[in-house]
Amino acid sequence: MKTAKQVAPPRRVYFPRFPHFSVSLFPSSSCFGSKVTSFLLAALALSFVVLPLQAAEPAAPVLKEVLPPAGASAQAHNRELSQGQMQDQAHLRRLHYNRLASQSQELASLRYRVAQIEKSLAALSARNHGAALESWSKGDRRSYELLHRNMVSLKSQHNQLAESYNTYMAANGYPFTDRRDLPRGASIVLHRHVMPLTDVKHFLH
Repeated sequence: MKTAKQVAPPRRVYFPRFPHFSVSLFPSSSCFGSKVTSFLLAALALSFVVLPLQAAEPAAPVLKEVLPPAGASAQAHNRELSQGQMQDQAHLRRLHYNRLASQSQELASLRYRVAQIEKSLAALSARNHGAALESWSKGDRRSYELLHRNMVSLKSQHNQLAESYNTYMAANGYPFTDRRDLPRGASIVLHRHVMPLTDVKHFLH
């Protein structure tokens, strides 16, 4: 007489981290129990991986909108902007004045050097009693040629710089030509226009 095969009852497994959670494990002899047990174990292992990853995700940053000041703060803010703009404009005017004043000084230096050469040429001519250049000595003729070449070069530099100076003055309403228009700390009034240097002698200076 055959006896019925006894099936062992399922065994429950408890987890220390989750005291209120347990899983029933069926004996391996049961095909159905084996599949259910494998499924439960796989799901439990996946939860252990997903949960820490979700906890590790950084929180989204909170964006704060920066609003302009209102009331008295807005007025103080506008005054600060106005003062800053005024300082920038004053600094820019000072830079333009310094540039024009530097050009004016360079023009004056070029005119002085040209005048010194003209004096040297006049002295050479007086030493040769105003005679034609061909009758001068070889040394005097050579000195005259060198001085004259240098004078032509200086006049060319002067006239190019004067053209740039005059163009800027006319385009910007002749700034800094009145003492009341000078930037703070400046004392030299600039010329409205600078005449070019030519070989023509003028009676009026």
